[in-house]
Amino acid sequence: MCLDLFADSNTLDTQLLIKNAIHTMPIISFLILLVMMAACSPEYNPPVETEVKISIQETSTPSKARPTATIKLTETPAPVQIESIEIDPLKLQDETVIFWHSWSGDIREVVDEIVSDFNESNEWGIEVEAFYQGSPDSIDKQVKGALATGEVPDVVMGYLHQAQEWNEASALFDQQVFVDDPVWGFSNEEQEDFYSVFWEHDVLEGKRLGIPVQRFGQILLYNESWAQELGFEGQPKNTDEFKEQACTAYYANMLDEVDENEDSGGWIVSTDYSTMLGWIYAFEGQILYSGSPEQDERFYEFDTPQNEAAFRFLKDLYDDGCAWLPASQIPEEEFASRQGLFSTAHVGDLKHVREAFQAQGNYDTWIALPFPSPEKAPAYDVFGPSLYIFSSKLEKQLASWLFLKWLTGPEQQAGIIKAAGTLPVRESSMEYLQEYKKQNPQWSQAVSSLPSARAEPGYPSWKTVRWALGDASRQLFLSYFTIENVPE
Repeated sequence: MCLDLFADSNTLDTQLLIKNAIHTMPIISFLILLVMMAACSPEYNPPVETEVKISIQETSTPSKARPTATIKLTETPAPVQIESIEIDPLKLQDETVIFWHSWSGDIREVVDEIVSDFNESNEWGIEVEAFYQGSPDSIDKQVKGALATGEVPDVVMGYLHQAQEWNEASALFDQQVFVDDPVWGFSNEEQEDFYSVFWEHDVLEGKRLGIPVQRFGQILLYNESWAQELGFEGQPKNTDEFKEQACTAYYANMLDEVDENEDSGGWIVSTDYSTMLGWIYAFEGQILYSGSPEQDERFYEFDTPQNEAAFRFLKDLYDDGCAWLPASQIPEEEFASRQGLFSTAHVGDLKHVREAFQAQGNYDTWIALPFPSPEKAPAYDVFGPSLYIFSSKLEKQLASWLFLKWLTGPEQQAGIIKAAGTLPVRESSMEYLQEYKKQNPQWSQAVSSLPSARAEPGYPSWKTVRWALGDASRQLFLSYFTIENVPE
């Protein structure tokens, strides 16, 4: 059945068939389909790990001379075996780095300036050419096309589930080679400067495929002013308090004299897969099977008590009227008009929520929170692109690395954050964001909640499973679906 049904599961026709089936089948059938898809997906076979030995030769030349790093590779995933190479930094002057990214609008202008600054100021004479290649999905298609011709870019911005497929087709460079290098790499303090939830995400089987460059998050919003008027002294500390406050807001709207806000007031439902994943994480659930390492078992497992508890909680909240489905996928106006005590938003969209409050003349205080947990262990889902280097000659890889290191520097990162409103990947970036922090308190609250952040799965199959999870979330709140169906 795997061969007949899922052999071409990445085609558009098959994806549409699966999507349509999900909307009409009960949850049990959906989960069976999902597990079958994951079981039929090709397993990720990591390339041979690289053993690196580094020695530094100091020169006795004047201060402008640069030290030479000798890197010996006993084994390398690159197509050509390299036993010993001595890198002369002067040879980097003729290197041109081709960089593909998906940044557009204001952030593209900022990145173009960062690239220009690097080209003008870097001491090695490296020239970077940056090209906007459309959406992340568009980049994925173009990279696969480039892999087929053998003409790949040097640095690509993408997601881990994409990079694993690129790595299988043409080994990505193991960036740990340069990360730990005493001349070219990050010091221990610099490595610890990256938030661990982001820094550890791109390391698979001991190989560092990428370095985080930008991260997003799906966060819970809470109208603190309205909650105080309803008699609550603070934000909910667990799911019981969350439901109590949501239901109180629902009854308040039912009993007031405004007809337009009936059947509203609690949590404004978001069926985005990232929202559902945040709730699952808050219930201490997971969706990846933790099987035997010896058997390298990698697949999805939704059927757990924690995941069921998350689904039951949300369905019960909805059935009691304490959560409601908005017509808009981005219900900023509804939240700003007190049709929801709680809402959900992408961290990068917080400025739009603030603008909605201003447009309605609403001066309520609202804050950003992780999703509450039954056991006081809140969580929220984070995701985003990293920078990947394709294997080539070592001088080209070093030139690419030096640009990558520049782009992920704290000051450059601060510029990207100001343009996009996304989460910082490095703690030291906050030194350049003090004024931005004051002007964007909800963003600052999301950053303060990063210890509660959990990363998404990085398997190649996640590009399909994430949308299936979103479809399951939508089905949960349909009129014909009952709470008795949740265990199935």
